[in-house]
Amino acid sequence: MLYRICIVLQFDIIFCTRLDLAMTSNRVKERIGINAVSRVVEVNWESGWQEYAAQNDDAIDGVILMRRGHKRPVDTGGIVFVQVKCGGDGYRQDQKQYPDHIGIALGSAYIQAHRARWMKVPGPAVLVFVDDTLSRDNPPAWWADLKIEGSYSPTNTGMVLLSFSKVESPNDVLAFRLAKE
Repeated sequence: MLYRICIVLQFDIIFCTRLDLAMTSNRVKERIGINAVSRVVEVNWESGWQEYAAQNDDAIDGVILMRRGHKRPVDTGGIVFVQVKCGGDGYRQDQKQYPDHIGIALGSAYIQAHRARWMKVPGPAVLVFVDDTLSRDNPPAWWADLKIEGSYSPTNTGMVLLSFSKVESPNDVLAFRLAKE
């Protein structure tokens, strides 16, 4: 979809360009994904989100600092390590053999290079996939526990499988993780 964007200064057009929203840059997609995670964690869950700077991003984009309560949320001490991927027109590759899942194609080399890190973190490690093709302003997001084998496709070593169910509360992430242990 093409949009014409113009900057107007005191009623004079000083710059015009066409913007193709279908071809969003990786930098913008990354920001959409991080912002979506931050919004859900900080606004909906009333928990903390700490994004890692790019130079410190080693398979983890940030952490969720779990809190309980609404009027005065209290830190629980729970922490969830998060890898964010955004791009319904890039990463998302649903598979017919897994109709109840969203397929996220990360690539075999990527998973092999990062999986050891996800396994080492001292708490849950999740992949959050944000689909910016459905909405750029309030995109839907799904997650998968990167520490369990069932999150990885048994037929494609470069694919992570996410359940169609979304996380409704922050405790769902920890409850899911604890139930699997």
